[in-house]
Amino acid sequence: MLDISRAQVIAALREHELELKSAGITGLSLFGSLARGEPANDVDLMAEFDASRRLSLLDMVGLESRLSNILGVPVDLSPAKMLKEPVRERAAREAVLAF
Repeated sequence: MLDISRAQVIAALREHELELKSAGITGLSLFGSLARGEPANDVDLMAEFDASRRLSLLDMVGLESRLSNILGVPVDLSPAKMLKEPVRERAAREAVLAF
């Protein structure tokens, strides 16, 4: 189980907002177990990306790694547009907006 709270995740992401936006993330939300206040094994993040930038798979892996380094815990980064419909609806309902 993770030793980080929802509030700590949101605060850390907001501290790095400029860096993350310069990397192509225009919006970032926490969803999943941690967003619901339940024990979690990783931090689920849903991202909106700058449509004018083409991010490769390597770019995505790099962003996920950077987010994991920022938070000090494993991160699962999902592009909002890539989530399948039932998951997207649930994620949208429980999402906690970082920026």
